[in-house]
Amino acid sequence: MRISTTPIEHSAALLDCRAVRCYEGAPIWPKGEFQSENVVVWHLLAGSVRVRQGGMEIHAKVGSALFVPPGWRMHEFSSDAQLLSAMLFVQAGGAIWSGPPILNFPSPAGFLHAFRGLVRQPAPSLPLEEVHRQQALWNFLAALLPILARNGVAFSPVVSEDPRVEESRRYLDLAPLEVPWNRSAVATTARVSASQLDRLWREFLGETPHQYWERRRRRYACEQLENSARPIKEIALELGFVHLSQFSNWFRKSIGHAPREFRQNRPS
Repeated sequence: MRISTTPIEHSAALLDCRAVRCYEGAPIWPKGEFQSENVVVWHLLAGSVRVRQGGMEIHAKVGSALFVPPGWRMHEFSSDAQLLSAMLFVQAGGAIWSGPPILNFPSPAGFLHAFRGLVRQPAPSLPLEEVHRQQALWNFLAALLPILARNGVAFSPVVSEDPRVEESRRYLDLAPLEVPWNRSAVATTARVSASQLDRLWREFLGETPHQYWERRRRRYACEQLENSARPIKEIALELGFVHLSQFSNWFRKSIGHAPREFRQNRPS
């Protein structure tokens, strides 16, 4: 597999970052196993936490900060735990997180100040309040990103060296999610056969166009179930499923849980 990466900071206009839930206090969900499409950042004001993700386990104590990218994780807070918590949804086309699956670091003063500024923002009800909240979020990211970079964590688009791969990927990034999969149509955008395009994708990106398309659809389904209260049937229709049972079977096969179970067990 031959790829190159570009730091996401160079493509800030493409970055979609939203604060899903930010608070200060005892953990809302102190113990459990979770599959999440959100980024989690914690600073421990008291107590401790044990976190496991991607084959790595960390036991962090008071004064420590943790960064946990999307994926499956287990965490367990001590009974006296108090924390600053930020759950963020971060997306930028085909960008992926790379580096350690959990990062534990001491909180610099500037980072902690920006963190408190984010979690203490009131829920916006007026346009100006929303502007203030967005400014607090970007101040927090400006403090967090250099720490991640120094510790080998990056959020970068994977860019292939073949224009046919990039052209077909742009097509998939822009295609409406409800459109049925059409292998021939994707290959036509790259002016190669479907089998040749599959081979090029495996060579440069390590997956096929169909796997990439399914991953995009899974991410959207998980993000909507995790971060909104929209009816599940509405989400299913947006993904092209006429019957809710079809969506439930697809989601369970992809994620390992039914959509309703996934939503009920979303982390906090």
